Amino acid sequence: MFAATWSTLKPEDFPFCPCPEDPWRSFVLNGPRTWEAHNAAREACRKRESEPEEPLPSRDLAQEHAALDLVIGEYEQSKEQWMEQTGRQLPNRDEIHATMHRKLARKRRHQP
Repeated sequence: MFAATWSTLKPEDFPFCPCPEDPWRSFVLNGPRTWEAHNAAREACRKRESEPEEPLPSRDLAQEHAALDLVIGEYEQSKEQWMEQTGRQLPNRDEIHATMHRKLARKRRHQP
């Protein structure tokens, strides 16, 4: 999971990050900015580098692809049903952009 340097991951976000745990990354993103934590993270990295790497778990890409196709198909079917039932079309990028600008302008007018 990508996180910009100015946006730290919260501990509750860790389960969603596919990256293996890394003591230095944890220190940089979330750790206390102390020399003790800095030294502990560096030492943990040194120990980790000396240990043999564990093999990555195997993944069934064909099964993941089939599951993804199923989700996309369900979305497309729901979208088509919604468009038929409401007679509406999904907005394009320009319409979304214009709507956002109108809402922001209204919000600015109402601020004291």
